[in-house]
Amino acid sequence: MGLNPFEGMAIIALNKLPCGVCRGKGKTAYKLPNGDLGMRTCESCYGTLFEACSPELRGKMNAELASYIHAKKKAVEVSNPDGTLKPSWEVVILEAKDNGQSTPRSKETH
Repeated sequence: MGLNPFEGMAIIALNKLPCGVCRGKGKTAYKLPNGDLGMRTCESCYGTLFEACSPELRGKMNAELASYIHAKKKAVEVSNPDGTLKPSWEVVILEAKDNGQSTPRSKETH
């Protein structure tokens, strides 16, 4: 069929989807009260020649295209040596001595 899905998604992401009502003319025919046909600005694209794509749809297309350009990050589980998933830390309070060296005064592990 000659369709390129990536190109289609890019067109929607860029908000450049051609109007399907006026087919690029910017005007559509309508029936006048006397039965004649008149021309007016397309009520779908308002003469811009492009369909109005919602921000949600454009965002979805950008996200979809991004998944082909950049690899998705995977969650990495971080656990302690004992297998728990709680964060742990160690606090060491140093006490100064007269000779200039420090020695641990107290040690707490959480």
